Amino acid sequence: MTKNWGPTQLYFSKSSPRIGITRRRWTSTNKNSLAEHAKEHFKSEPVLAKISPPVIVVGGVHGQYADLGSILNSRFLGFVNYRLVFLEPSSKCIQIIFRFVFLGDYVDRGENAVACIALLFALKIHFPKQYVLLRGNNETKTINNACKFREELVKKIGEDDGHDVWVKFHEAFYGCPSLAGWREF
Repeated sequence: MTKNWGPTQLYFSKSSPRIGITRRRWTSTNKNSLAEHAKEHFKSEPVLAKISPPVIVVGGVHGQYADLGSILNSRFLGFVNYRLVFLEPSSKCIQIIFRFVFLGDYVDRGENAVACIALLFALKIHFPKQYVLLRGNNETKTINNACKFREELVKKIGEDDGHDVWVKFHEAFYGCPSLAGWREF
């Protein structure tokens, strides 16, 4: 099942839990819109993200979309009924069983940094209490320019649009919380 949720399409299956993004209609407009939505969302969040268990903590994704998909879709989380985690927001059955906390470093090294951050931003926008996205050192202009995030955007959507989208993503990155506090609230 595919749901058109704003600027990015998320897909999921209730019978065989999978989550990801479709890549068919990615344009600079969609990416700009997603970055703008994320930036506006992060404005409402505190610098300190308050985390309460149960939580799954995920280290640096580093542009590895296949690995991110494996983490989000993994059957190793056997103690979780995934069907209750990824239902659409309007569902009466939604129950947040646990939260994902991502420690930053989303966009360097790998070949699919744009897909990784698009998926994570879309999940954060549509499931804000379930996903915590902290800003890592790779979400700074200096580091990820050297690590080819800007280059990936330029390659995929052109020099001018790629640079503009890169700037928009940075505006969103700077809104991400910098740290998280853990306790039972």
